[in-house]
Amino acid sequence: MRVGADAGRRQARGGRGADAGQSQSRGSGAQRLRGFRVWTLQVDFRGRSEKLIRLRNPWGEVEWTGAWSDDAPEWNDIDSRQKAELDKKAEDGEFWMSFLDFLGQFSRLEICNLFLDSLSSEELHKWDLVLFNGRWTQGSTAGGCSNFPATYWTNPQFKIHLEERDDSQEGGVGEPCCTVLLGLMQKNRWRRKRIGQGMLSIGYAAYKVPRELQGHTDTPLGRNFFLGCQPWVRSSTHANLREVSGRLQVTAGEYLIVPSTFEPFQDGEFCLRLFSRKAKALDMGAVVAGNPHEPHPGDVDQEDGQFGSLLGKLAGKDSEIDVHELRTLLNEAFSKEADVKFLGFDPNTRREMISLMDSRGMGTLGPAELGTLGLKIRKYLDIYRETDHNHSGTIDAQEMRMALGKAGFTLSTQVQQILALRYADGRLRINFDGFVACVTRLETLFKLFRLLDKDQSGMVQLSLAEWLCCVLV
Repeated sequence: MRVGADAGRRQARGGRGADAGQSQSRGSGAQRLRGFRVWTLQVDFRGRSEKLIRLRNPWGEVEWTGAWSDDAPEWNDIDSRQKAELDKKAEDGEFWMSFLDFLGQFSRLEICNLFLDSLSSEELHKWDLVLFNGRWTQGSTAGGCSNFPATYWTNPQFKIHLEERDDSQEGGVGEPCCTVLLGLMQKNRWRRKRIGQGMLSIGYAAYKVPRELQGHTDTPLGRNFFLGCQPWVRSSTHANLREVSGRLQVTAGEYLIVPSTFEPFQDGEFCLRLFSRKAKALDMGAVVAGNPHEPHPGDVDQEDGQFGSLLGKLAGKDSEIDVHELRTLLNEAFSKEADVKFLGFDPNTRREMISLMDSRGMGTLGPAELGTLGLKIRKYLDIYRETDHNHSGTIDAQEMRMALGKAGFTLSTQVQQILALRYADGRLRINFDGFVACVTRLETLFKLFRLLDKDQSGMVQLSLAEWLCCVLV
């Protein structure tokens, strides 16, 4: 998409709507052109110099049909050799038009640079590029803009640390700044257009990380941070464009970049590009860690006593309880909790519980293991109630990150998305049974990983048989 032979590495691209400009087309009326290539040329026309511009519509077929279009009468009034060389009639998306017509048909010209140097200066400026690919997913990371504080904090978050200030300050006054060029691009929307889904309305905001948090957090910041903090800079508006970009001039320090759609609960893919003189960047949604709650031994004895009478009725001489007996015991203990929607733990959840607590590999639980399990479930119940802000008896999938954080888990964005797909219902809600099943499964997986990670390297290597045993346990 080059602009003339003398324009170097510049490109031109039509935008959207009224900004895009329009061209006349054969058989289809006015059409918008995006991503066209451009060449310029001057010819002798009726005793004067006429400046022409050649455009290539990459989508093909749609072409200009006015003056200097393919086989237009204007070609008869220039040199015949030039006409033979330039007037190529073909439905290939390429066409000529006069420069004056170009100015009249298009109102916006975007110039893009293929290399990380300046278009306005001969001086070489070294820019570093940081590129992130991410997703907005219903139930986990599609939080919408800051007009929706209940979900905004769940959007993907990226931290940048700026140290190297600009060599010269525009205007020559004020504190030296760091310049960042930021571009947020939504991906693969043309494919979704076939099913009636157009461009999403997208934008971004940048927050200055408080000094007390700088260098001490690699995990996404929560709802309270965004409720009490205004953006340092933001995109001028959310727009349904393929890319929203801006030039940020900020003081040195740490900043949090939050890309979002305008409305929450909208699925989409995006690419975030950051150009700076020198910056360290981090995807805040890549950390995985787990430190689940472990009951105190004294509390276990007390809980064991509360289950004692039921245990005596259900268990045999060995005081062991299996998955079927566990259903009766837990339903008796937790069915009276009227403020949560609870219809009993299903068989898969009970098997997860036994898998977590059964240290002997017997498929049953003894009194001590049962007491510990009871305390864990009561802890999960407290967390569930705290997270259920609207007292509906369920929690939203978008709130799952907060609930799991209280349970001791920090999970990557990818894992959060998988959990939302697995445990949320069609309305993106998670009942108490699903929440307990999720936390119990996570505890089991973290426990297995620690057993396998003997040198605490954070990596394990398994054979196919070993991997199957882990995921089927």
